[in-house]
Amino acid sequence: MQGYFPWFYLSPQGRVGRRPFWLYFFLPAVVLGVVLGAHAMSQSRQGMAPSPFVLPLVPLLLWSAIAVLVKRLHDIGASGWWVVVAFVPLLNYIAVVVFGCWPGQRGDNRYGSDPRAPGTTAA
Repeated sequence: MQGYFPWFYLSPQGRVGRRPFWLYFFLPAVVLGVVLGAHAMSQSRQGMAPSPFVLPLVPLLLWSAIAVLVKRLHDIGASGWWVVVAFVPLLNYIAVVVFGCWPGQRGDNRYGSDPRAPGTTAA
């Protein structure tokens, strides 16, 4: 279990079940939305350029959301390349719901062990 947090958010390798996906996929997405929204509101009021402290967070939070979605795709037995669908406007909402609700494959698959199996830390 040690080292679980960085692996979960930064590595696209492995699998993640539905519950952890829904719990943790939206964390980076919500943080990204709040950070960008608050930053945009403060900058528009002041007429200033983007802050050098906020902008480095954007790629990190975006990568975190992508990594968790790729792991979810791996759990259903799909290639991580399906993540590109998440960048198609309107289709992205449908795709994330379908990927998030689709049951994962039982047992091991080519992307790793079953996250529901006893004794796994893959969530």
